[in-house]
Amino acid sequence: MAPESSERTIGQLVADATHDLQAIVRGEIDLAKAEISSGAKVMGRGAGLLAGAGFVAVMGLVFLFHTLARLLGVWLPVWAGYAIVTLLLFLVAAVLGIVGRKALQEARPAPERAIEQIKVELRERLEWYYANNKLVEAQRLEQRTRFDIEMMVELGFCKGIENYSRHLSGRKPGEPPPTLIDYLAKDALMFIDESHVTVTQVGGMYKGDRSRKENLVDYGFRLPSALDNRPLKFEEFEALMPQTVFVSATPAKYEAEHAGQVVEQVVRPTGLVDPLVEVRP
Repeated sequence: MAPESSERTIGQLVADATHDLQAIVRGEIDLAKAEISSGAKVMGRGAGLLAGAGFVAVMGLVFLFHTLARLLGVWLPVWAGYAIVTLLLFLVAAVLGIVGRKALQEARPAPERAIEQIKVELRERLEWYYANNKLVEAQRLEQRTRFDIEMMVELGFCKGIENYSRHLSGRKPGEPPPTLIDYLAKDALMFIDESHVTVTQVGGMYKGDRSRKENLVDYGFRLPSALDNRPLKFEEFEALMPQTVFVSATPAKYEAEHAGQVVEQVVRPTGLVDPLVEVRP
């Protein structure tokens, strides 16, 4: 066979292999997208096709290297071509594995990610209970949590689903929960009525909620993540406060220290008529 014919044949093989590889990869991408959208897992068939795609890729790239080497007048042993291609494939597989795994995790619906995180936390908490010989608490927590997970999978909600809000919203442990203040405009104006009482109540809500839920967590009624379904700490509330007006007849120390301006209200807000006043010499 003439060299030109041989080179043309190798080039055709490389082109065919590349075309087949592209078709297989496109098919696998479409299949993966379809399976992700339907909530299925990529198993058996996908693994077999990917293995076939990898074999076609290796053979195609080896032919390509030898063709380029021959055109450039460089002698390249067969084993060298395989070694170079294998190294490149390992590098590409490592990069795609890291990027693909992150993309698949982000592509999963939030409830599925939350349920997986709940299962991980449940396993860790059960290990702690068993290590401390708290079998009743372990049985109570496992039974309740698994029932809640089944309800979320089948119905999309469960009783007390707010206790899993940290996982559902994707927050980290200890981060403040979302509140109505997050929905206010940046230039909003907040009025705190009877501020001498309200301000202290905001500061006490977190501690009261924490005290109650710590007992629920300690005795196996809730996972520790339930502690993050809580009111804001006072410093968190302060950080979110827009421009604020404290309304009080008897301002407390906090209002006096933080007031930029004090304004007296002369008109009665109740709509009642003021009594007539006579001024005599």
